[in-house]
Amino acid sequence: MNAVVKSEEKRKHDRLKASRDNDVWQLRSKPPEDWNAPVPEWMAKKFEQSYIAAVAKKEEAKSSCCIS
Repeated sequence: MNAVVKSEEKRKHDRLKASRDNDVWQLRSKPPEDWNAPVPEWMAKKFEQSYIAAVAKKEEAKSSCCIS
């Protein structure tokens, strides 16, 4: 059983080594200032014609009133 645990620890170490050694990405301490900025106009127009927008409109049109 001890051999299995050691083997799994080595596998985990080897798997996470690439992540730890990656120095390309820099972790942020806070989100970017404009993280919640409106989407560009071209993207908003594209969204208006999307399937997700059609489903969202259909859901908005449904009545959620439970009093009859």
